[in-house]
Amino acid sequence: MARPVEYGPLYDLLDDFGKGVVESAQSNLRILRRIGGKQRRRVASRNLLNSLAFAVKRKGKTSSLLFFAKGSADVYADFIEQGVNGTEKNQNSPYSFRKGRIPFNPIYEWVKIKGIKPRNVDDPNRMKRSQFTSAGRESKKRGKEVTQEDLLRQMAARMAVSIARKGITGIHYFEEAIETELDKRGEAFNEMVERIIEDIINKRNKK
Repeated sequence: MARPVEYGPLYDLLDDFGKGVVESAQSNLRILRRIGGKQRRRVASRNLLNSLAFAVKRKGKTSSLLFFAKGSADVYADFIEQGVNGTEKNQNSPYSFRKGRIPFNPIYEWVKIKGIKPRNVDDPNRMKRSQFTSAGRESKKRGKEVTQEDLLRQMAARMAVSIARKGITGIHYFEEAIETELDKRGEAFNEMVERIIEDIINKRNKK
């Protein structure tokens, strides 16, 4: 839908704000965060980071500024934003894992992208902090040939079970970005929006 000419200054202001929010959200995804006692960065393939976008939508007399992820990242973007409750741990999220495991392939691909090394485990159904292992070491231990691929797949399967139990902690990358940009612009931003809207109303009344 074409933007009304009289809304030009308002849309310009919202465009500038939207770009600032997207840039701040991308920065939020890049930083290290302490999650579950460990320093973690949520960006692996950069798919989510590069997909963040905004749009100014107008429906009737109402204009809205929307923030979202484009393409394939749209499937999981809000899970990273708001988190997901596990079967054993509540993450205060509107989303929940309802079964004891989650899809294997996304975890497996994530493990490979992040370059995570396999570890020894005593319980095949639980993740455990222990020393790193290798295909050669596991082959001797188990008395049969074990490949590095086997170890990665087994680790991804354990992680899928663990994530389903513990859930995912939301990082609110968009929410924090909006707050950051509002604080950066201060009261002057609100005053400018009010002046532009008041000017639009006055021009309409004179017609």
